[in-house]
Amino acid sequence: MKKVAVVIMPYYRRESPAAELGMIVGVLRREGHEVCVFDVNNGIFIKNFKARRYWRHLHLEPDAVRDADFFSETRQMFDFFASEIVNKKPDAVVFYFYGNTERNSSVLAALIKEKDKGISVIFTSILHRSEEEKKSHILNQDKYMNDFTIIGYDEISLPKLISGIVDCGRLNPETEMEFKRHGKIIDCSDGPLVSSLDLLPFFDFSGLDLNSYKIPNRIEIFTSRGCVWKCKFCRDWNIQGKYRSMSGRRIFDEFSHQAKMHKNVNFIRLVDLAINSDIKALSDFCDLMIENRGNQMPEISWSGDAIIHPGMTRELLVKMRKAGCRGIGYGLESGSENVVKAIGKHFSISIAEEVIRNTHDADIKSSVNIITGFPTETRADFEQTMNFVKRNRGYIDEIRITFVGCHIRKDTELSNRSEELGIVLDNPEHWQTEDGNNTYSERCKRFKQITDFALSSNIELRLGGRIIRKMNEI
Repeated sequence: MKKVAVVIMPYYRRESPAAELGMIVGVLRREGHEVCVFDVNNGIFIKNFKARRYWRHLHLEPDAVRDADFFSETRQMFDFFASEIVNKKPDAVVFYFYGNTERNSSVLAALIKEKDKGISVIFTSILHRSEEEKKSHILNQDKYMNDFTIIGYDEISLPKLISGIVDCGRLNPETEMEFKRHGKIIDCSDGPLVSSLDLLPFFDFSGLDLNSYKIPNRIEIFTSRGCVWKCKFCRDWNIQGKYRSMSGRRIFDEFSHQAKMHKNVNFIRLVDLAINSDIKALSDFCDLMIENRGNQMPEISWSGDAIIHPGMTRELLVKMRKAGCRGIGYGLESGSENVVKAIGKHFSISIAEEVIRNTHDADIKSSVNIITGFPTETRADFEQTMNFVKRNRGYIDEIRITFVGCHIRKDTELSNRSEELGIVLDNPEHWQTEDGNNTYSERCKRFKQITDFALSSNIELRLGGRIIRKMNEI
C-alpha cells in the first residue's frame, strides 16, 4: 500500500468536483492505497478573489504569458499547497491534466520537488492520444518536474504504476517490464482498458468539501467513454477512443451509491460526450430509477448532453423525465442539412426538430449547441439556422455557444486537414476560407445576429459556460 496525493490545478470548471478526479480516487482506494485529495483549482479560486478572472479562459488554448501572470499573482497559494501536500508525506503525487491545467501542474510539481526530492510525481491525462502530441511530450518531457507521465486511460495503469514504485522515479523490475516506456512517458494510448465500464469502482468524492463548490448539491460522473460520431470540429471522440458504456443497472447503482454517500446531493450532471449513444442502457436506467423512486432511491435530478437520435422518442423522453432528467443539451450546431452533413453528424433537420420539440413537451429543458461560421457554412446556410431557431423558439429553452465563431482547435479534423478543406489557418479563431467568404468578421456578424435574436426572444443564452442576459456582458 502506498500513500498518494491526487491533485487538480487551475483552470478547471468548479461547479462541482471533476468526475475524473472522483474516478482516480476510487480506482486507487479500491487497490488499497491511502489517498488524500487536493483540489487546488477550487482552493485558489475561493481564496484569491483577484485571480478569479483567469477562469474566463477555460475554453481557450494554453497561453504561457497568461499562466506566468497567474502564477505571479498566486505564488503564495502555490507555496501553501506545495507545503500542505509535502506535509502529508506521500509516496507519490498524481496530477490530473485536463484542458488548461498542464502548466500550473508542472509549476506546483517543481515546488514539491524542491521541498522533497523523494516524492514520485506522476502526470496523467487522456488528452494526449495523437501521434503528434505523443511525440511532443516525448521530446519535451524533461521540462516537467515529474517522474512519470501516463498518456491514455489510467484505470489499470495508474494503480499498477504506484504499486510498483520502489523509490523516487524507480520501479521494481516486474512492473517496469509491463509498461511501454519512452523515458518518463508511459504510453497507454492504446490500452490497457477495463473490459467493461461496469467493472469501474464508484466515483469517490470523499475528502472534498462539496459545500465549497459553486453548486454544492451537485456532483459529476460519466457513464460512457467516447462517442459514436466523429464531428470534424471536435477532438474529444479521438481523445476518448472507442465508445464504451455502462449498463443501465450499473448507472443506477452509481446513483444509488452517491445518494447514500452524499445526503445533500440532489443533482447529478452526466459529463459523457453523449448520454444516449446506448439507448437501451439509458432506457434500462430510467426504468430502474422509476421503479425504485422513494424506496432505495431518493429524489435525484440529472442532466447531460446528447446526440440527436431518432431513438429519442416521445415515450422515452417522458420516461426520462419521470426518472429525474431535467435537462438535455443537443449537439445541433446548425439548422442546415448541408452543414450538419459536412460536420459529420447523422441526423436530418426534421428529426432534430421532432426530438427538440418532444424534449420540451416532456418538460425537460431543451438546450441546443450552435456553431456560427463552420468552414463550409454559407450565408444561406446560416439563415437556415436562424429560421430553425425562429420556428422552434417555443421549444428551445437555451442556446449554447462556446466561441464567438467556429473555433478550429488543434488535433481536430478541421485543423489536420485545413489545407485540403481550403482553410487559411492563422490561429484557431482568426482563420478564413481561401475564397474569402468565411472570415472572422463575418462570423462575428452571424454570432451577433443569433445572440440578438436569443436575447430578444427570451431564449436563455449561454456563452462559454456563462449565462448572458445582455449584449454588453459578451
